[in-house]
Amino acid sequence: MNAHFHEAGVRQAVGSGLGAPLLAGLALVCGGCARAGYSGQGVDAGASDASTPAVYLYFEAESGRLIAPFKVMDDPQASAGKYVLDVGSRGNPSGGEARYELTVAREGSFFLWGRVLATSDMADSFAVAFDGAAEDVYHTAERTWSTAWQWSMMTLGDSGDWPRAPRVYRLTAGLHVLILRSREAESTIDRLLLTDDADFRP
Repeated sequence: MNAHFHEAGVRQAVGSGLGAPLLAGLALVCGGCARAGYSGQGVDAGASDASTPAVYLYFEAESGRLIAPFKVMDDPQASAGKYVLDVGSRGNPSGGEARYELTVAREGSFFLWGRVLATSDMADSFAVAFDGAAEDVYHTAERTWSTAWQWSMMTLGDSGDWPRAPRVYRLTAGLHVLILRSREAESTIDRLLLTDDADFRP
């Protein structure tokens, strides 16, 4: 599936309260693969220029290029009524993945959020990587398991580490490839947010 959203389209799509405005000129392209600049990990996001609007790049999990057994499912409580389920033996890697191409308007320190539903620690994680770098584990609902959809931030550390520092991605301006790979089957993802606003909570 390919999609290209400019500011007006994204504003309309997130107007239901599940999102925020997108910086003009920022775009999302789903499908295909290309490499782009990536640097470092770090924990300190640094100070941002108060005169520069923050970036809020929302995208639906089902808008990416999915590799089975990742599957699009229906849920009226999910954003746009759909979400992605990692189908497989609960708690084990299934071999599935989702790939997203994101165009970032400017260089900066970015944070990744996901809208997830996880009822236990047996199905609450994905492996995540930008631009072919080493994968990190995204514990989607560590200690906040629930039967309701919730937003959670990508953090550093293993499931036994608490509290954990935010995972900071240093991204250059331009095209980047984000991959979510199966780690625990039956994990779910509804929507994602890439932002350079360290204080924002979806």
